[in-house]
Amino acid sequence: MRQWRKLQNYLWLRVCQRIHPLPTECLGSVYGGWVIPQDLLHPEAVCCLAGAGLDISLDVAIAEKYQSQVFIFDPTPKAKSHFEELCQNISEGSPAFLNQKESYALKKENIAHLHFVELGLWNQSGRLKFYEPANPAHVSHSALNIQKTEKYFEAEVIRLREWMQAQHLPSLDLLKLDIEGAEYQVIDSVLEDRLDIKVICVEFDEIHFPMDRRYLSRIWQRLKALEKNGYSIVALDMNYNFTFVRKDVYKTLKNK
Repeated sequence: MRQWRKLQNYLWLRVCQRIHPLPTECLGSVYGGWVIPQDLLHPEAVCCLAGAGLDISLDVAIAEKYQSQVFIFDPTPKAKSHFEELCQNISEGSPAFLNQKESYALKKENIAHLHFVELGLWNQSGRLKFYEPANPAHVSHSALNIQKTEKYFEAEVIRLREWMQAQHLPSLDLLKLDIEGAEYQVIDSVLEDRLDIKVICVEFDEIHFPMDRRYLSRIWQRLKALEKNGYSIVALDMNYNFTFVRKDVYKTLKNK
């Protein structure tokens, strides 16, 4: 474990050297918030945020601040219930809580900008097993079973290209992937399909739950693949949440 920690620190240093500074903002809670570029979103923007759990503070913040269209992907029943409770409470003028201390800040009229999609993202459409987390108090399930548990439920998954085509969406302004190891398959499919996505936010969950000794290599391969396909790292936090911006978008935002 000590050797793995040294390798993680080495990866961290190498990544920090590759960061291209850009004015950013953090939207959402301390736990569920993400760093995105300033001046990126607007009312006509479309965001696909995969991985909701019981904290959709980023999703809500985007809908509230920018009135962008936000599609929330999560096949987990508890995540759907959390979203439905939020919408009901806000509609009735009651507070909607994301934890024991914080409540969501969302006006009733901005609920319409949030859309829950009861699907998982994957590299093909079909049906997958989603394995429960080791801690029963947690919500996020994993198609890769990164926590090596036995219980699971089954749910529908879809390739992002197919979903975008069905929705008649030629592009996305923001894609967030917090999907318990499935980010590898989705990143590969996004790059293979050459999807028009301006900003990609990714949490590499194997940092927290390595499946084997090659986990850092898998992460590094995707970092290099994104860079090869025209994305630059603009932000990285202590949870290994990365923010990538496509270089043409980076230049536009940098010059504002």
